Amino acid sequence: MQTQDKALRIKKNNNRWAFGMGTIGRDALFTMVSMYLIYYLTDVLNVSVETMWSINFVYMGLRIFDALNDPFMGLIVDNTKTRWGKFRPWIVIGAFFTGIFMVLLFTDVGLKGWQYILYFTIVYVLFEVSYTMNDLAYWSMLPALTENQKEREKIGAVARICANIGLFALVVGIVPITKALADYSGSLLKAYQILAVALVLIMWIFQMIPVLFCKEQVEGLRSETTNLRDLFRVIVGNDQLLWVTLGLLLFMVGYTATTSFGIYYFKYIYGDENMYSVFALVLGISQILALLIFPLLSKRWKRSRLYSFDTALIVV
Repeated sequence: MQTQDKALRIKKNNNRWAFGMGTIGRDALFTMVSMYLIYYLTDVLNVSVETMWSINFVYMGLRIFDALNDPFMGLIVDNTKTRWGKFRPWIVIGAFFTGIFMVLLFTDVGLKGWQYILYFTIVYVLFEVSYTMNDLAYWSMLPALTENQKEREKIGAVARICANIGLFALVVGIVPITKALADYSGSLLKAYQILAVALVLIMWIFQMIPVLFCKEQVEGLRSETTNLRDLFRVIVGNDQLLWVTLGLLLFMVGYTATTSFGIYYFKYIYGDENMYSVFALVLGISQILALLIFPLLSKRWKRSRLYSFDTALIVV
């Protein structure tokens, strides 16, 4: 009996850390695209103002595309049946192509004007599709790792901490690393490309950890198939889900605006681009500490009270 309990604890710990470590490289890579791709275009690649206006409209259109792409890819993952399960094939395929298109986004191909806009649109769409493929499969694996809700929360907490480590490692290091690589390569353009390649390799390595070492313990999460029409009917017909979606939408508008303009603020308003790394370090440590403190507060407060307190704290 003791041997079985010990084996179960080892399996839980393996799942917890293997799943969590998969987020480190992945979130660092996505952070570079979500927070620094526009900066790369304006201050490194130096595209024209007219081109940037067109790219901004491309971004708006792709956000609408994302809204359709997410449930569609979720439907594909949900109905997948292979000898390796439904999640692992899409995690691997998505991670591979995400890396390829990530490097292409940060590569100067020598195109200008509408030629570059077309190139950017195609590559970015393919990046979004492949990343969504990986992201949905990865997080959908979590319920299959254990039936125990508390253990799921622990696995998710470790994953969020690891994701923040990857995220803030890049945010803190983006300025000094690219400057060092620019001195080495002789060009800031090459520096961003080298960094992109390095992040892709790191992501591939860390993504293989959950693929190889996570053990699924829950069989048959869904026995019936779902078509796209039924999926949208569920979303539109669920008023609680719609309110949550609206809340997340508004949060992401504010979050994306404040985080994306950070490096511009320190470069052009504050006047010292190097201080961006110091600011990011404080932000990263604060956020990781918050993740560690959250379980303690959640035991003492109801979720509604904790949510209200956290929202007020953000406003302050």
